Amino acid sequence: MFYKILGWGIAVIVAIALLGKVNSNSSLYSAENNAVEFIFPVWNWGHPWLYVNIDSSGVSFQKPDDLPVRFAQDKYDTIKNRAFLVCKEKGESSHECEEEENNLDAAEEALDIAKDELQALIEEKGDNIRLSKEYKKDEFSF
Repeated sequence: MFYKILGWGIAVIVAIALLGKVNSNSSLYSAENNAVEFIFPVWNWGHPWLYVNIDSSGVSFQKPDDLPVRFAQDKYDTIKNRAFLVCKEKGESSHECEEEENNLDAAEEALDIAKDELQALIEEKGDNIRLSKEYKKDEFSF
């Protein structure tokens, strides 16, 4: 019975890990730059059910206030890239291109709304606002 419960527990933890979003920073030179952020669920990480941030100051389960803006910006960037590729492939006057540009306009409106809400929250909370770290992909230059 114990092994059955243990097995199901591990299966649930693995499922949550696979359905979550992981952001990380690492630095060999400065421990303050090392951080791992886990957000669940990946399909709506702007309003997470579970948020964990592990950095040099410890473990935190409190989500940052700018998470909806990061989510809206990520969706906007993804839709913008897809619209560029579709319009390049199908042509500027195609139905698919017009549809992608409409999706891009809707994503831009959602991003503007999220930014306005964050600005109102900053004005309301003042210095008590909790902003997230900046997670960038490593860029290698040769």
